[in-house]
Amino acid sequence: MRILFLNRRDIKNPDGGGAEIYTHEIAKGLVERYNCRVSGFSNLFFSGEKEEMIDGVQYIRKGSEFTVHLWGFIYAVRHRKELDLIVDEFNGMGFFTFFLRNSILLIHQLYKRFWLRELGLFGVFPYLFEPVILKLYKNKKTITVSNSTKKDLEGLGFKQVHIVMNALRIKPLDTVPEKGEVPTMVFLGRLRSTKGPGDAIEIFKRVRDEIDNAQLWIIGSGPEEPPLKKKAAKMSGITFW
Repeated sequence: MRILFLNRRDIKNPDGGGAEIYTHEIAKGLVERYNCRVSGFSNLFFSGEKEEMIDGVQYIRKGSEFTVHLWGFIYAVRHRKELDLIVDEFNGMGFFTFFLRNSILLIHQLYKRFWLRELGLFGVFPYLFEPVILKLYKNKKTITVSNSTKKDLEGLGFKQVHIVMNALRIKPLDTVPEKGEVPTMVFLGRLRSTKGPGDAIEIFKRVRDEIDNAQLWIIGSGPEEPPLKKKAAKMSGITFW
């Protein structure tokens, strides 16, 4: 089979995250297990190559964060007859392949309030139009990663939603270690405003009012790391890992 993944970013993009890891692992698995010919179309980031082969997956990069959906749409339409499957990945915005017979939708979550948190008043427009654009795909076979997003989609009229969960290659611990003596909170995730690391610090402030020796571990990296460290420097008990 010849399969095309359309995604705003790819596994090597500096701004990529869990969605890009998920997509690459699925694509790589299709190559290794089923000998599929898999391509990924994403934006051309600084220092990125226009074409690159990674783990047997051919990556094609063109356009910016704002124009990649247009270029990806054009690429998919041009090559639609030679493709067995087009996976249109919706991260706030899709690639508008809903009218192609061989396309399916992949969505991790609806952005909803994330638009407002990231863009403030400018986020009102995408906040209102995200569900309108999504409804164009409601008759397509759809893949998502959780029951909560499945319910969101079904609320918009989707009828063919299938869950393919996130997974790990890491072997879990055989036994759970004993808790430490110091009460410890942990934030684990990408350090950007939509993930709420700043909220974790605010919650920790309230905990410290009640438990003097409590500590907070922040595990992850991202664009919010410098301002978070500056904010945490005014308090004790916060460690960045």
